[in-house]
Amino acid sequence: MRRQKAAEIVGYSRRRAKAIGCMLWPIMLVIGVIGWYLWKWYAMLLALIAAAVFGSLYSMIETKRIQRKTGLNIDDQEIAYRKSLASGLHPITRDPSTYREYIDSMPDEESEEEGDDFGGSS
Repeated sequence: MRRQKAAEIVGYSRRRAKAIGCMLWPIMLVIGVIGWYLWKWYAMLLALIAAAVFGSLYSMIETKRIQRKTGLNIDDQEIAYRKSLASGLHPITRDPSTYREYIDSMPDEESEEEGDDFGGSS
């Protein structure tokens, strides 16, 4: 897979995971408040712990999914994210569908004159 496309896939996936996490926390907070009100005081604590566990699990699953798709390990993914448009908050990354179309329009094959930009093994 082309290095720039791999970097943009990492950036897109991280932005999507962050958006899901931002939706998960308020939902779990509301569940915790309702549980606190209707059940026991520690329901809020359990809900927040569950949100942290689910968020961490989702991050690990997403990292492994990206690794299978791009061939980049976790260190290479971090370097790729820093080189992606998403890390610089480029205007194209604000709209997920436009950003996805941009990534899909990139060629899959890497040209021979391009080197290994990420430093690690792929």
